[in-house]
Amino acid sequence: MFLCLHAAGLTLLPTSIIGYRAAMGVANPADIMTPCIVTSFVGTLAAMFFVGIWQKINLFNVPVMAFVLGISITIGGLMAYISGLAGAAKFHFTDNLGNGLLLAIILTIVGYAFLHERFFTENGTNMFNSFIHGSKDGYTTGLRVLPYFPMQNLLKMLPSRSSAVILPVISPK
Repeated sequence: MFLCLHAAGLTLLPTSIIGYRAAMGVANPADIMTPCIVTSFVGTLAAMFFVGIWQKINLFNVPVMAFVLGISITIGGLMAYISGLAGAAKFHFTDNLGNGLLLAIILTIVGYAFLHERFFTENGTNMFNSFIHGSKDGYTTGLRVLPYFPMQNLLKMLPSRSSAVILPVISPK
């Protein structure tokens, strides 16, 4: 499930896209926030359901369904409202919504850090060190999961010349 949800690409802060758009001189580079969050939610939802079906996980329990339905209704309501707006009002609303989401996500992360700083101080660390430790754990998990990827399928993604050179070297005989 970890791999599928990670590959689905849940993106809360599309900083690379915002940076590229800012470099290209776009008037409001953060207006990509709303579409990124919606598509990210749909991809993550699809990955969660496919993994649930494949691994026979019961996803139809109350907390999971309440969370998914709540977010789905919110996104559906926003899309219905946006589709009813006129041209200029639609752009103003989506720009403000994207900027508001960006600000809300950043403030939520900073607020969480301030609220839980006491927990980190009691354990003799701080938020940054905990973040670094978590990153190291994520890297270790990635290294443990990597051998389970079929090497043949990974090599199929390479261009034909490079896979023709590499494939005979690592293929089992």
